[in-house]
Amino acid sequence: MFRKIWQTILNLWRQIQRHFRKQPAPPPPPPTPIRSFGECEQKFMELLEGVERGWSRGEIKGFLIGSKIKDAEWENWLQEFGERLLVSPATNLELGRRMVRLGAANCGRISEVAGNIGRQLLAGESLNLTPMDDSSISDNVPQLLGSESWSSPTDSLSGTNQGESTSQSESIGREISKDAEELYNQGVDKYCAGDLQGAIAAFNKALEIDPEFHIAWYNLGSTLNIFGSNTEAIAAFNKALEIDPKYHLAWYGKGNALTELSHNTEAIADFDTALGIDPKFHIAWNGKGIALINLGYYSKALAAYEKALEIDPKFHIAWNGKGSALRELGCYSEAIAAYEKALERKP
Repeated sequence: MFRKIWQTILNLWRQIQRHFRKQPAPPPPPPTPIRSFGECEQKFMELLEGVERGWSRGEIKGFLIGSKIKDAEWENWLQEFGERLLVSPATNLELGRRMVRLGAANCGRISEVAGNIGRQLLAGESLNLTPMDDSSISDNVPQLLGSESWSSPTDSLSGTNQGESTSQSESIGREISKDAEELYNQGVDKYCAGDLQGAIAAFNKALEIDPEFHIAWYNLGSTLNIFGSNTEAIAAFNKALEIDPKYHLAWYGKGNALTELSHNTEAIADFDTALGIDPKFHIAWNGKGIALINLGYYSKALAAYEKALEIDPKFHIAWNGKGSALRELGCYSEAIAAYEKALERKP
């Protein structure tokens, strides 16, 4: 009897021990925060700014992981963002260029979707350009193909400020082969359609016919830069500068390519050369700001962005860069104000 009682007590004790040894159930995972459209847009603009500075594929992926935004959320937001851009009456050439560059980075679905939207933006803008649009696009075109290079006997964008059509030969001041000019225009068309490889091939063919066609060298360099072939882009810009050392767009393009190769000191020298030729070339001030941020000279970068904004207060990319410089300087409220300015100008 005593043994049976003892066994019952022992079994009960073992049950109590097993019960208290159980680990408590883990708490449920925190709910995924719901981000506003503006929050996603700010993160995306930071990403594009990094791509413009020459981030590697690893740095891009690191940023995406750090953003804690899931791939599906990025994709859904990008689709809505793209739809808004494509129906907007505003020009988005620079934004399209940066999105194409993100697409060329091959960083997963976000690159694919961004690249597709960017190519649609470039193609859509090229189809909608008319002489009446010149005043609104002239500030962004030089980063792509050069404002004076968008003209031909039947396409007079660069001649609208004089009120007359200007051919390539007239704008350069010497005779250009019709075959070279035709291939050049094909390159512009392919570029605007998002066919970067086709554009490179067309510009190269134009240059085989006329190696002194410096605007074609510049356009080739710009396209190679977007394609990510920055060493080849620098060689093309140098060829343009051999022919015309005062061609400030080529100095800017070369500085941009050097920035992406992390040669920031040399890039700043080229931006300064461009600004020595045209001190009001606000895009070069913006490029200088990017290179200075890369070197950690945040106060100098802030001054460069402010110079760009003195010239063009509506230049939303410089507002975004100013916000980045202020953030690095710890001026968070001012940084937020600058980012809000950027969003106001490119909602």
